[in-house]
Amino acid sequence: MEEWERDEWRKRARQLRIRVRRQVAYANQQKARTRALRPQEFYVKINRVLGVCGYERRRLPPPEPKFGPNPLKPELEASLVKGRLVLKLVLRATPVNDIMVFGSPPRRPGQDPGSNYAFLGLLPPPKGRKINISGMYLRKLEEWRRIKNRQHQVPLGGARICIRTWPQVNGWEDKGAMTISHGLVRWVG
Repeated sequence: MEEWERDEWRKRARQLRIRVRRQVAYANQQKARTRALRPQEFYVKINRVLGVCGYERRRLPPPEPKFGPNPLKPELEASLVKGRLVLKLVLRATPVNDIMVFGSPPRRPGQDPGSNYAFLGLLPPPKGRKINISGMYLRKLEEWRRIKNRQHQVPLGGARICIRTWPQVNGWEDKGAMTISHGLVRWVG
C-alpha cells in the first residue's frame, strides 16, 4: 500500500467515531463515550466485511452509503419436508443492497442463541416474496455437527432456529437495520 493510500484511510478514520465503554470507578457503572476510529481499525473493519462476503480488498476507503430499511420481515418459515430442512425468509421489499445472513445452530425451543451466530452467506436473489436459505444453513449445520459439542447436536424436529440479517455496501454494515427472525421447525408431510 502506498503512503498516499494510508493517508486517505487516516483522513476518513478521523471523521468516524466509535462508542467505547469504560468503567467509572466511583459508581461501578458503565458510561458510554466515543473516540475516533484508528486508521488500521477502519481498514480492517471495511476489508474484513468485504472478505467475508467474497469481495476484493479495498485499497482506498469507500464512501459511506445511505442505507434504507432492511427489506426482510422478522419471519422465518422453518419446516421438515420429508425429512429435509426448509428455511425461508419473508421479504417486505426487494433488496437493493447485499444482505448478510447469520444463523444460530438449532436450539431447544426455550433456548436463546445468545451470541452464537455464524455467517451463512449473502442473501440469494429473491424469487417472489420468500427466499429459500436452506442450502446455506445446511452447509453450516454440517460444520457445526462435526464439532463434538452437545449444543450442536440438537435434533431438527421442534428445534428453534434464529437468523440475523443486515445490509452491507462496500464493506459498510448497517447493524442498526438488523432483522432477527426465528422459528420452530415443524414437520410437514
